[in-house]
Amino acid sequence: MRKFILLAALILVPSTLFAQTAVQGASHLGFDVPNQTPAVAQSLSYNIYVDSAAPVVLTGITCTSGTTNTTCVANWPTLTTGTHTIQLTQVSGTTESAKSTPPFVFTFVVLVSPTNVRVVIP
Repeated sequence: MRKFILLAALILVPSTLFAQTAVQGASHLGFDVPNQTPAVAQSLSYNIYVDSAAPVVLTGITCTSGTTNTTCVANWPTLTTGTHTIQLTQVSGTTESAKSTPPFVFTFVVLVSPTNVRVVIP
């Protein structure tokens, strides 16, 4: 079975380009939660809106203390190849926060690992 490597080129500000490599099943989406302890931040739910579609609940969330905010990481949602925008909300019971702004824009591509590597004599 071929292993897939996921590459996300993340654009935070139109004039600034950041590139990261995401490995399927091993990479996470990171975000900050201001004014909450890690315990409180981790006890709540988070919705992710991909390309303005219906929200999906993030899974695998863990939160730790950062220098000024609580920092959380979660599993990546299932994505297709292409440019996407995402926004997050925090959910407590039936109450949902406003969406994160600005929308996070990035390009997601899937790279296939080469197989059958060999020496070829011309």
